[in-house]
Amino acid sequence: MTIFSIFREGSPGRRQVLSFLLAMAATACLVPSADAVDPNRAFSQYIVDRWTSKNGFPGRQVSAFAQTPDGYLWVGTTNGLFRFDGFNFVSAQELDPTSSSLTGVLGLMTDGYGTLWVRTQGAILRFHNGGFEDVTSELKAGSFITAMSQSIDGGVLLSSLHGEILHGRESFISIATSARFQTALVIATAQTSDSKVWLGTRGFALCVHWAC
Repeated sequence: MTIFSIFREGSPGRRQVLSFLLAMAATACLVPSADAVDPNRAFSQYIVDRWTSKNGFPGRQVSAFAQTPDGYLWVGTTNGLFRFDGFNFVSAQELDPTSSSLTGVLGLMTDGYGTLWVRTQGAILRFHNGGFEDVTSELKAGSFITAMSQSIDGGVLLSSLHGEILHGRESFISIATSARFQTALVIATAQTSDSKVWLGTRGFALCVHWAC
């Protein structure tokens, strides 16, 4: 059973629920949930809300979370993308009936401009002006994106299965290419304030993109 948990303070108003999110955990099958809470507070000081398929959670295995500036929490799952307001879940298809099916969500992030980005098994999309826009065509043909994160200028960093690191927002440019990334799958990216881009891989140690 998939479990979606939120630890929060205060009364159950939508804004309060989402503004005071202190931890979120999602598990599938028998994997125990791992919740991160403020170490300075006792566990009893938090209200724990849990949603499963039995009480309204429509998703299956949860793969990603992101929160947009309007306070909504977005939950990416194997069977779809859902927006959560503290009480109710709304699917991406309900929000934008013209969008393609958003299943197999692998990653979510919010850029510095408040735009939600969605990484699925076969596409990169952004939620813009109330609709989902597929930006996969803006990438190199055949690109399969393995990780994404926010850059320090508010844009987006993408890692490609072809060993390329891309940067942009409206359009993307290549900022680094390495043959090593083709044999060491990049599963996480991050940029620090000194502009260095760090990559977490499955085949090699963590490395800075121009030093790999």
